[in-house]
Amino acid sequence: MPWTERSLAGRVGWTAACAALVASVATLLVAMVIVDRGVSAKAEADLRERAEAFLHELEVDAQANRRLSPEDIEAEVREFSHGGVAVAVYGRDGRISGSAAVPMVSREGCEIRDGEGGGWMVCRVSTVDGDYFGLLGEPRSQLLAHRKQLIIGGIAALCVLGVLGVLAGLFVGKWSLRPLARLRESLDQGDLISGSETRLLPRSGLIEVDDLAATLDDLLERLSRELQRSRRFAADAAHELRAPLAKIRAELELMLDDPSLTGPQEATIERVIARADDLARLVERLLVLASPEDSLRGSTLVSMSALVESVLDDNSKADRVERSLEADGIVVGDATVLASVVSNAIGNALKFSDENIRVTVADDDDEVVLRVDDKGPGLSESDRARAFEPFFRAPAHRATHGHGIGLALIAHVVSAHGGTARFEEGGPGAHLVIRLPGHPLAQGAN
Repeated sequence: MPWTERSLAGRVGWTAACAALVASVATLLVAMVIVDRGVSAKAEADLRERAEAFLHELEVDAQANRRLSPEDIEAEVREFSHGGVAVAVYGRDGRISGSAAVPMVSREGCEIRDGEGGGWMVCRVSTVDGDYFGLLGEPRSQLLAHRKQLIIGGIAALCVLGVLGVLAGLFVGKWSLRPLARLRESLDQGDLISGSETRLLPRSGLIEVDDLAATLDDLLERLSRELQRSRRFAADAAHELRAPLAKIRAELELMLDDPSLTGPQEATIERVIARADDLARLVERLLVLASPEDSLRGSTLVSMSALVESVLDDNSKADRVERSLEADGIVVGDATVLASVVSNAIGNALKFSDENIRVTVADDDDEVVLRVDDKGPGLSESDRARAFEPFFRAPAHRATHGHGIGLALIAHVVSAHGGTARFEEGGPGAHLVIRLPGHPLAQGAN
């Protein structure tokens, strides 16, 4: 499925992906806060423990030597001043040893104080007699050094979770709408309505999709009834219209045999016969247009070249047609309706061109191409786009006799046989190109 296009599956997928991404970000932020607090608390506890150990060492030295000498204090300061921890020892008269950068704390315990280079975590411990107290401090920047790695790891995890969330979301979106895709595939098969029976759409077991399938089944059932009614109407109309027209023509021909008719009367009757023939052709074309595509398809092998020859044999203007029958052009279809395609294509070209036209039948890979080229006025780009609409006539051609049915009939019949019909650009005149699927065995023989 093309995710770059607007689709319901894409919308569901991206919504799920965004929801997963937001949840991942929220979870990651909470985890980072918990880890940060845990690491900070552990660092503070370590500093407090080190301060108590420093006090213990001072008291041990004091008990052993009955008093603390500057050398003992300096030795303890050096021992505990490592790993970024600064130590300062104060007596009653002021600082005795250690770093002056450690901020002063006025009471026992650990506090956050501003000092040299920013904030410090400082723990104060005092000897039992109160003669000495020590300050152990660690810069906050060092206490929070873990945050850099935590942020980098969090960003990396977020990227991985984001990619996985998007992929999972798109998969979930496609999976969620798979029943709809199967429903669409069933509709695309094109054989849901066959004869008088309507094949039911498959059910997925999901309420919403099954409700939609039931609604479509009802719609297809009504459509099937309408198609059957249209087919019956077409058959009845063919019988009701053809028979009266044939009788009218027969009676007019009988009238022409009357020896008492004058010249003007004969001319009038001949014009009426021509009008009846024209009406009969119009009726036949309208009936073809009204027929469903599946009723126009046949299953016999038809040679398009043979159809061209047959149509031209019955055409009084065949001497104006140049033939280029390069291949037999074998297709599967109904010879009668395909002959109407050839007849209308040639007749249309002869009607709009005073010069000779050219008819070509050729094989093009797995297709049979019927091409009709004339040197008439041609069609503009906008007219070519509408040329196959029923009753459409280009403004420049409206003075020419016709009903605008021939090209629509061609498009309808060709589509029923799985082909295409269009006008190509180029040169003077119009260039009609009809493509039909060739028969595989005939293609292999070529």
